[in-house]
Amino acid sequence: MGGGGPSIAAASGDVAPLLDKKPTPDSGDRIRQGWDMAARRIVAAWALLGSLLLAGGCGDPIEPPAATTAAPCGADIAVSSERAVTLTQFAEDLNLEHPRAFAAVVATLVETSDLPACYLSKAEARAAGWRPGGDLWEQRPGFAIGGDAFRNFEGHLPPGQTYAAADLDYTGGRRGPRRLVYVTDAGAAPAMWVTVDHYNTFTEVPSVP
Repeated sequence: MGGGGPSIAAASGDVAPLLDKKPTPDSGDRIRQGWDMAARRIVAAWALLGSLLLAGGCGDPIEPPAATTAAPCGADIAVSSERAVTLTQFAEDLNLEHPRAFAAVVATLVETSDLPACYLSKAEARAAGWRPGGDLWEQRPGFAIGGDAFRNFEGHLPPGQTYAAADLDYTGGRRGPRRLVYVTDAGAAPAMWVTVDHYNTFTEVPSVP
């Protein structure tokens, strides 16, 4: 028929490209694919976290180092009640952190003219691996440095005596400013002093029976 209507061939040509196109995923498919990808990422993250929590592949979780539980030098030494009362009160008046350990160190010096066995000289500490400014408890937990000579250069203590010093309140880490200074050439019950400010001032320890 005459006129300008579309022919069947033209219509077929218009439809053919549509029939050749592949269907695209609908919105539901896209959501499912997104969830699958997120799930895979979560599983991978948990797997990585699990591998980091295992030590050496042995299955043991990595734990932080245990806190040091050693007591300060002298804390485990028995002291008579009369001495303990006098010496712990003196230590508390000076704000020492471990009055009981202090009392034990002083009582040992009174009885033996020597420090408890938990003290090391600087030479002994170096031989154990310690270095000045370091942590002695990394090599010898519960020990402290003591027994080395104190020269009394400033003359704060009586002249004509030989002195030695021992750390007080040491519980690891760097050495603090607190020391016990005692006479080494007086035999039994030597005179003793405490300095809490690294030899600037001294307080004499009371004598105990």
